[in-house]
Amino acid sequence: MTLLLSGGIEIETYGVPVPTVQRALNDNGIKGCQVKPDGTPSVDAEIVLPPIALCQIGKEYLESVCAVLSNADCRINTSCGLHV
Repeated sequence: MTLLLSGGIEIETYGVPVPTVQRALNDNGIKGCQVKPDGTPSVDAEIVLPPIALCQIGKEYLESVCAVLSNADCRINTSCGLHV
């Protein structure tokens, strides 16, 4: 039996605009993420991941998303959050 993280994960970043983040994910074959503006000051983008299975494949998907965000120069600050 595989468990799903039913609510998904939201990653907030700053330093890179929403269209650039979405393009980076698309260009790297990352599917299922929604990138949208966040209303928090000093936060430029919120990346909403789809529900992820709590298994090796889910872990690798999350690692891939984080690697793409890092390579796109997305950063975090004290205003950024990680929501589960």
